[in-house]
Amino acid sequence: MWKSLLPLCLTAMLISSCSTTGAVQTDDGYCALYKPVFVSSAEIPALTDETKRTILRNNLVYEELCE
Repeated sequence: MWKSLLPLCLTAMLISSCSTTGAVQTDDGYCALYKPVFVSSAEIPALTDETKRTILRNNLVYEELCE
């Protein structure tokens, strides 16, 4: 009886330990290390489109997780 019950219990524990609620879980680690990127109006013309997209993406992630 125990030999057949043990694998079933272990499988149930492994499956339940991998489940998530879907909510974003953050601690202050990210928010303490990363801050929004600010650029002056004089710097904007010198930035490539890819750099502008990267800055925007970074700032949106920061806003979503830290504010």
